[in-house]
Amino acid sequence: MVILKNIRYNCVVKIVIVRDWNIMNINYTQVIKKQTQIIALSVFVMVIGILGVSYALFMKVDQSEEQTVQSGSLIMQLSAYDGSTVITDNNTPIDDNEGLLSKGYSFSVTNNGTLPITYYIALYDNPDDTSTNKVNYNYIKVSLDNGTPFTLGSITAKDSAGRYILKQDISLAPDKYDTHNIKIWLDEDTPESEIGKTISLKIYAYGEVCEDGECNGGTLPPVKKIISQLDTTGKCPTVNEDGSVSVTGVEATDGYLCKAKDAYGDSYYYRGNVTNNYVRFGTWSNDTPTLVVDEYGSEYDSLDDCKNDSDSVNCTELARAGKDMYWRIVRINGDGTVRVIYDGTSAHANGESSSDRQIGTSAFNSSYKDNAYVGYMYGKTGASTYAETHANTNDSTIKAYLDNWYKTNILGTVHEQYLADNVFCNDRSISSNKPNKRYNNLGYGADTTAYRWHNFADSSFNNKMMLTCPQKNDAFTVSDTNKGNGALTYGVGLVTTDEVVLAGGWKSSNLKFYLYNGQSYWTMSPFEFDATFGLGERIVASNGLSETLGNVIHINGARPTLNLKSEVLSRGIGTVSDPYHLAS
Repeated sequence: MVILKNIRYNCVVKIVIVRDWNIMNINYTQVIKKQTQIIALSVFVMVIGILGVSYALFMKVDQSEEQTVQSGSLIMQLSAYDGSTVITDNNTPIDDNEGLLSKGYSFSVTNNGTLPITYYIALYDNPDDTSTNKVNYNYIKVSLDNGTPFTLGSITAKDSAGRYILKQDISLAPDKYDTHNIKIWLDEDTPESEIGKTISLKIYAYGEVCEDGECNGGTLPPVKKIISQLDTTGKCPTVNEDGSVSVTGVEATDGYLCKAKDAYGDSYYYRGNVTNNYVRFGTWSNDTPTLVVDEYGSEYDSLDDCKNDSDSVNCTELARAGKDMYWRIVRINGDGTVRVIYDGTSAHANGESSSDRQIGTSAFNSSYKDNAYVGYMYGKTGASTYAETHANTNDSTIKAYLDNWYKTNILGTVHEQYLADNVFCNDRSISSNKPNKRYNNLGYGADTTAYRWHNFADSSFNNKMMLTCPQKNDAFTVSDTNKGNGALTYGVGLVTTDEVVLAGGWKSSNLKFYLYNGQSYWTMSPFEFDATFGLGERIVASNGLSETLGNVIHINGARPTLNLKSEVLSRGIGTVSDPYHLAS
């Protein structure tokens, strides 16, 4: 049985839990050996005592034993590995930041058998606790593996027994193990009406053998691990009937995964203060010269040159030769490939301003005096038709800059084989809105033209984000001529403003979403051509403002965007300390 020893000191309850393995064993389901083999395991019991106006959560768990269930060649083992006996020592309701800083309780799932498995982790009400005076699930905060906190009551995904599924479709190859950490705390808004009530929960893990065709070399495709994190709490922006997504503001606090359609199917995009989308992929060439930049992003050949510039104050030397490249996942594309954006030679934390988080600076184009220059590639200047103007025959300045980086650091390396072909959208569709009588919206020559992104997030016009590309001519690909234009030599581009807004940016500053880097950098989204003021492209400003536009001849940061095969995510869990990476 479970023995509870309640000792009251100044309205704080300390609860000591001693495992009785006989009782734990009744939670193991009978192993059924059919097409799939199933194991259900109860891992541990958690009890929270609440008295008076103070809250306390102290747990001690006997970790001297491990539980193993075996059926043929399937062996799934769960065990505590964290030496600490304390989950958290907070004695009052706390906010999410404090909750995430707590130590939590760590355990591992090991596949000691010869068969690949998938499993899920769930919480459910402890059947051994007969108390009827329990805390409402809407006030119990949970974080698994330091993911975005959520209330237990907000979970909609349940198994057949009504258990609340925290994470599912977790793949585990033979002779491999996963580690997990669960943190539980009382929401800071817990009302006094809940005082004196208890919480009694169990963690449940359910595993089954991968069916034929479901596994890939012993594990599920790595992107399934990400897709299983899809938010079910209602935080994601609304998806409209036409597939567009309505966004109405920044997302700086939470970090989560959402879904929308792209040209290839269901795409899963990261949004907000995300901390589990890091990727380590590629290395800078050993021939990369040292780069010196100032606080404005201007580049110099040496520290002396930078310091001698009267406008420069902070000069930073970026020595990159031979260093690893780090990226952030923007989204899982509809074809299962992975879109990533460059983020430096180390895993930078959200909110960190660093010139290392881009490869350098460049103009978008060499001139601004024609509609053609909104193009990642462009056609004839001074043309008399839209089609001639926006033909993909000439490289923009930013494309040449990115291509040169690609040729130096990716082309011919072992990493090139992991690049995938997918659409980079340089949306040159013309706005249906004419801001004033100067705008004819013809899109060629020196005609004043508003492109789609002229009106940013106007509720009457453009608060609808898209992961599709309206015009095939603007859908840049390398060889895919079905969904794209096949105009690229190398599969490298930039993020779109749509992707930035979906990631958490908006027409107000945001220092906490994962695409903020403290620098101003280019997107691939045209703004307008104005015969008086020149040509503009949307940028992400140094304060995270995504509304800002930059004249194409101005210098802004370059953050290459790639599409990777899912194999790149074969190792790691996407965190700062353990980013996704290749097995090698």
